[in-house]
Amino acid sequence: NFQEMCSFFSKYDSEFNRMFSNSISYSSPKIQNEIIALCSQNVKDTIFSEIKETGFFSIMCDDARCHKEEQMSICVRYTKKFEVFERFLGFIDVSQKQDAESLTSAILNFLEQSNIQNVPIVAQSYDGAAVMSGKRAGVQTKLKEYYPSAIYVHCMAHRDNLVVIDISLYVHFSRPSTNFKLKEMQNKLNIKATTLMAISDTRWVCRIQNCDAVYNNFEVLIEVLNDEVDLNKDMDVAQAI
Repeated sequence: NFQEMCSFFSKYDSEFNRMFSNSISYSSPKIQNEIIALCSQNVKDTIFSEIKETGFFSIMCDDARCHKEEQMSICVRYTKKFEVFERFLGFIDVSQKQDAESLTSAILNFLEQSNIQNVPIVAQSYDGAAVMSGKRAGVQTKLKEYYPSAIYVHCMAHRDNLVVIDISLYVHFSRPSTNFKLKEMQNKLNIKATTLMAISDTRWVCRIQNCDAVYNNFEVLIEVLNDEVDLNKDMDVAQAI
C-alpha cells in the first residue's frame, strides 16, 4: 500500500514526483516503517493536544486474542467546539496477564507514555466482563482510584449483543423440512447454496459469515418465508413469520 500511495501522491505533487522518481526513493522497508511510525505519532500528538485543550476525556477499552497474543485496544472520546470525536489510539500487548490489576496498570502506563495522565477522565466504557466491570475489584473500580470522576458505562454494543443472544431462542431453519425448502429455493433461483449458521455468543468476527449468508440469500429467505405464510394453517405462526 505504501508504494501505491507514493504513486498516487506523485501524480499531484511535482516535488514528490521528482523525489520518488530518483534512484534513491526512500522506499525501503525500514524507511517505510519509519515514515509510517512518524505519521502515526503525528496523528496521535494532534489527538493528545486536542484532549489537553478540552481538559477532560473518556476512555474505551476492549481486549481480544489475535495470533496467540492478547491485545487491548485503547480509544478515547472527547469534544472540540461542541463536536464529539472518537479516536483510536493503539493496541497494548496484555498477553502476560489479563487480571484487573495488570489491565489497569497497562492503561495507566499507556496514558503516561502519551503524556495525558494528568487530564481528568470523566467516563470509562468496557464490556460487562467481571474483570472489567467489577464493582469491587474490576478495572473500572481500580481506575477510579486515580480518576474519581470516571463513571463506568457498560458498552452499548455489548449490551445490544446480550439482547440479541437472549432473543435468539429459536433458529427457524434448523428443522430438516425447512432447511430442505431453503436449499430447494436456492437451486430454483440459481443461488449458491449457503448454510445459515448458528449465532456466536462471544466471537463477533464469526458473525460476518452469518451476515454474508443472509445478504447473499435474502431473496431466497423472503420466498421461503412467504411460502410458509401461505401454507401454514396456524395463524399465530403465520403472523409471527
